[in-house]
Amino acid sequence: MLSISDPELLPEIYHRKADKPSFYASWMFGNTSAMFQTLEYEQHAVKKRVVSPCCSMKTMKDFEPIISDRILSLCDTIRTKSCLTGKPLDIAAYTRFFLSDVFNHLTYGKPIGCVEHGEDVDGLIQALQDIYWLTASVAVLPWLLLPLMKNGFVFRYLLPYTETGKAMQRVFAHYERMRAERFQSELLRNQKCFLDGLSDPNSSHPFTYDDIKAETITFTAATLDGVAAFISPFIDNILTHSEVRDRLLHEITTADNNGLLSHPTVTYEETTRLPYFMACVSETLRVDSPAQTILPRTVARGGVEILGEHIPAGTQVGASPYIIHRNASNFGDDPGAFRPDRWLSSKEENARMEKHGMWWGYGDRECAGKNYAQMEMQKLCLQLFRDFDMRPASPRKRYSHKRWAVGMFWDQWVTFQVRV
Repeated sequence: MLSISDPELLPEIYHRKADKPSFYASWMFGNTSAMFQTLEYEQHAVKKRVVSPCCSMKTMKDFEPIISDRILSLCDTIRTKSCLTGKPLDIAAYTRFFLSDVFNHLTYGKPIGCVEHGEDVDGLIQALQDIYWLTASVAVLPWLLLPLMKNGFVFRYLLPYTETGKAMQRVFAHYERMRAERFQSELLRNQKCFLDGLSDPNSSHPFTYDDIKAETITFTAATLDGVAAFISPFIDNILTHSEVRDRLLHEITTADNNGLLSHPTVTYEETTRLPYFMACVSETLRVDSPAQTILPRTVARGGVEILGEHIPAGTQVGASPYIIHRNASNFGDDPGAFRPDRWLSSKEENARMEKHGMWWGYGDRECAGKNYAQMEMQKLCLQLFRDFDMRPASPRKRYSHKRWAVGMFWDQWVTFQVRV
């Protein structure tokens, strides 16, 4: 694989007709490719026309009241379990509980009660994490392991008896159970839900049952762990930079006192009007992008010229967001520092930095759930800092962390007090 570090080369690598290599097929949950795992750009374009309307900002604003309800539930739980008791709360765990409840509420019509019960109801979160080690191994050795994973005998008779296979079955069972419960209930059946557009009979490319299942489960993993990989570092970045924290709280308090924030929860549009908050969001996405591994593409027929060198067709070429986002020529002389002010100089400067940002992927295949993620993470993060005075329970060990497909955070213990 050829790894590039020059941001100016990104458009040449991540162009509209670039195919993905088998690296991405390793993230399949089953034998059917969702849009994210679709390798050929033509097939991806067909699926994108069906999936994208489900995730548009217009669609997400229709679902914003549900996200607000789930935020209120989480804040009530924080008051009960931390503010009133003085005990710290593992915000990394409760972030995933919140995200699971939101996704199940939006997709199947009701939350499953993770926040209410303070646990991984149905074991969905743990099941997904139990799968990642195998998918990571397949991503590293696709030429060896991918044929085995796609072998009918292995998939049907051997994989189900492994721990990873059992975890996959738990994820599939959750999907089947929640889907069945929805369509058995007249109330839930008639309720508009996220991803309903995938089953539109008038679609130019109708999705099969397996297509819908694959897309839904892929979104499940992305929304639970992908969004959590932003929220945990966002909270940590603010809490560990006292000047940033003070400026952010001042901006939120001033906006609240001036009647610029709705009650009981902020709206998504209101979060976008707070410049310093949005600068903190942009800086966290830059420094702590959820996915920081190399995101490869396959050089098309005829090859490509890069910096005067001919790269033959079939070569895997890609860039790591971690490397690109630490390019001093694009992000300033201190690219390793968390400094939200870099996003407050001018609109032109922001546009230049965003042009080379890979926090949502890059090009035509950037994250399909971008609007979904932005609404969740901005509304929740602003609400938490608006409602609570948060402090790390143990400044010496603020969390446990592993870098898998996305950043994984555990044991992020935080104390909460109600802000007055």
